[in-house]
Amino acid sequence: MQVKIRYVPQHKEKGYFLDINRQPTEDCSKAIRFKSPFDDYAEFMMGRYRPDNPLDFWAAPLRIEYDVVDGAVDIRHILEEKLNEHLRKAD
Repeated sequence: MQVKIRYVPQHKEKGYFLDINRQPTEDCSKAIRFKSPFDDYAEFMMGRYRPDNPLDFWAAPLRIEYDVVDGAVDIRHILEEKLNEHLRKAD
């Protein structure tokens, strides 16, 4: 399993996060994410698309785990079908 920490803007009092369009969201998986609270996050919070009051937010650490699960799907037959369909249209 691979674990990554990302930083998301979270409102200090109300607890909601900001998405990529500066809209509030309760779902942390929809929040805009940054690798570091010092570089990209700070630029976003002070840049053109910053929230109305950037000081009302903090960089909340978000732990993201990547793990391969059972249930892999073999889609070769779908790809072959699509390729054949594409080739027929080209003729």
